[in-house]
This record gives sequence, structure tokens and C-alpha cells, in this order.
Amino acid sequence: MNASVRAERDRSRPSLDRAVEMAWAALSAVVPGGRGWPIALRNLAAAVNARISAFGEDAELDDAVDVLREAVNHTGDPVLLDSLGVLLSACFRLRGDAEDLDRAVQVKRRAVDGPPLDSPERAGYLINLATSMAERAVRSRDDSALAEAVERGIEAVDAAGAHRPRIAGIFAQVLVKSYQTTGATQLLAEGIGRLRGVATLTRPGRRVPHVPVRAVRAAARTVRPPGEPSGPQRRADGCA
Repeated sequence: MNASVRAERDRSRPSLDRAVEMAWAALSAVVPGGRGWPIALRNLAAAVNARISAFGEDAELDDAVDVLREAVNHTGDPVLLDSLGVLLSACFRLRGDAEDLDRAVQVKRRAVDGPPLDSPERAGYLINLATSMAERAVRSRDDSALAEAVERGIEAVDAAGAHRPRIAGIFAQVLVKSYQTTGATQLLAEGIGRLRGVATLTRPGRRVPHVPVRAVRAAARTVRPPGEPSGPQRRADGCA
């Protein structure tokens, strides 16, 4: 188990700091453009994003964005595009600059368009795109864009294969957040209907209750009034 995976499970500050430190070290140990380069960059993005999600700040975010952006300029590798999109989304959550969110959607679209339709990575790229699209649609109060985000989420669930329970869980969170902000009951109903049909097969021969559907329904009963702000105030400047 690598440091970024351990940090996802143990979200203490020392663990997350260690994950970021090890990710930088691993990146410095590979040849740019070499075989292990995209994975090292993806692990760096994941580690930095996890620390931001846990603590709401990260002094190394701009450096990580610069490294990913330079890498993307040299190759259109979907892994790198998706990782850059993850960090740009983190920039938006941290600083509130809508341009960062626009850039995140743009590069995540490129990541989705890169691999073949049957690629095992594509579901992850799709759900990351759906998350950012929904966030932007909610912000702009664009119902058609929100509907497109839900379509992308459904596409991600359909393409997820063995990872379907995890992707369905992320999609459920997207639905809940969108509904809590906009009150879009039709989209929530469509999403619940799609999730209900997902077989949550966690291991061969074993089925478990469908947690995402229950989570969506429970959250929908505690809806905030549409438009009510949440979370701390953010900085106005985005990632350069």
C-alpha cells in the first residue's frame, strides 16, 4: 500500500504530510516522460488534494499545478490531464476562482476523450468530470449543464465495472450536493433510479445493500434552502 492510499485511510496531518513528501520524492526519482512519470504525477496530485480536502489549505498546491501543467503541455496523457483537473478543482474549492473551475472542466473533458471507450480508467475520468461540471452548473444556476453533469455521472457508473460501488458512491454525493443547492428534484429522482439498478458487488459472490441510494435519500430529507452558502470564505485569487 503506497503512502497516498494510507493517507486516504489515515487522514491525520502527519500521515498526509508524509504522503505529499513521499510523492515529491518519488517524482524526483523518475525520468520525465519515462514509464513511471504519469503515475508519480498522479500520486502527487492525489496526495496534495487529500491534504487540501482534510485541512483546507496547502502551500504546495501551486507548485504541484505548475508541474502537472508543464507535463500536460508535453503530452496529452489522460492520466496527467485528469490529475491536473483534480488539482484545478482543488484550487477552486480553496480559493473560489471560477476560472480554475472552468479550466478543470476543460482538461477533464480532454481526459475523458483520450482513452478508448472500454478503458478501465475512463469511469474515473468521467466521474471526476461530472463532479466539476455539476459544481459549475450549480454555481451558474444552469439547469441544462446540471443535466449534462448527471448524464456524465450515469455514464461513469455504467462504465465502472468492478469499481461500480465506489463510482456510484461518488455519483450519489454529486447528486446530493446538487439537490441541496438547487432543489432539482427531477435530477435527484433520475439519479436515485439509476443507482437503484446498480449491483454493488464488493467481492465475488457477495452482494451488499445499496448504500448510495440510502445516502441520497437521507441527505435529501435535510436539504438546505437553495442558494444558501456553505463552508468557509475563500481567497479570491486562483491558481496562476
